[in-house]
Parts: sequence; structure tokens; C-alpha cells
Amino acid sequence: MITYQDLIEKEADGDKACPCCVQLKSLDAFNKNTTGRKNRQGPCRQCQNANVRKMRRRRLSSSTQKWLKLRDQEKPTTKVCKRCLKMKPLVEFHTVKDLSRCRKGVNTYCKSCFNELHVIWRKEKQYGLTQVDFEEMLQRQGNKCAICGTSDPGGHANVFSIDHCHCHGHVRALLCTLCNTGLGHFQDDPNLLRKAAEYLEAHDNG
Repeated sequence: MITYQDLIEKEADGDKACPCCVQLKSLDAFNKNTTGRKNRQGPCRQCQNANVRKMRRRRLSSSTQKWLKLRDQEKPTTKVCKRCLKMKPLVEFHTVKDLSRCRKGVNTYCKSCFNELHVIWRKEKQYGLTQVDFEEMLQRQGNKCAICGTSDPGGHANVFSIDHCHCHGHVRALLCTLCNTGLGHFQDDPNLLRKAAEYLEAHDNG
């Protein structure tokens, strides 16, 4: 029986082994990931999508059942968030323009959960990263900023920022808000950053 390790040894420059389906596939069959082997994600795209669907189905089935039970306990001025399953006042939900689309004229998710989901949706749309991709990348970094090493993301959303190349668009790593903003202020220019470091060292009176 061929193992994943056997396939790795048979890899050519243009292909890669998938640890899930244990098949040798073209690099085009894998999502890009600058921190992964051959700059590609571990599982192939087909397996990754299947894993995400399975995970979502498992979460949906259990959480939906709890959500439906909690809905019976709602009062006219409260609503249960479908994500965190907490009973909250209606003011803690965003209102919707089309009142027929959502119960009680407010969003299905509370403001806190909606903001978190917005960050997740933005990752997928803008960077092509699923939440699973993001969590795997953060784990490889030791749950810390790739530059300063802090475990505190900072910022309003309290989530590590996805640093990407503004020229080519590829994802580089996950950074805290301060480091990500700092790179932006220095226009992602290594020369400017080196000059800034030299400036600080030259004016260090300590």
C-alpha cells in the first residue's frame, strides 16, 4: 500500500502529494499558501473543500438544534443569536432594511458575531483563505505575530491581520495590528525600514 511519505519521494517539480486522498496531483490542484510546502496548502483543493463541508455540517446540525430550542424561550424584546446561541436584547443585533427577511426586523447574528463573521468572509473573498487555512497558518506561527512575536493581535476585531504582497497579491504571514500597520506606513519598502532602524540606532542615547 502506497503511503503519503512514498508519494512525497516520487514528487516532481510540478506536482505534490495530498495527505488526505494520498494521490499525486498537479500544483494547480492545491490552494496557494506561501508558508506551506512548495508554496501550497497541505490537502488538495478537493479534499480541503470536502473537509470544510464536513466540519460545517457537524457544527450546523448540533448548533441548529440548540438554536431552535432556545428560540421558544424568546421574549418580544429578545432574540437568540444563531452563532453564539446567547439570548440578547434586540438592540444588540443590527437592524435590516427588508423586515421580511429576518425575524423581528434584526439580523440573525448578534453584532459581536456578525463582526467576527465579516472578518471570516473577508478572508475568503479577498485572500482566498478559509477559516481552516487561517487557523493552520496561525498554528504554524505558534499563535504569534510573524514579526514581533506577540500573542496579542490588537485592533478593534482582536484578530491577527493577513499580510499580503500589494504587488502580486499573495499572502505572506499573519501579523499583529501594529506590525501590519507599520509595514503599510513604510510602504512595504525594506530600504525604508532599514533606514528607520539605522536612524533609531544612531539616536539611541541609552
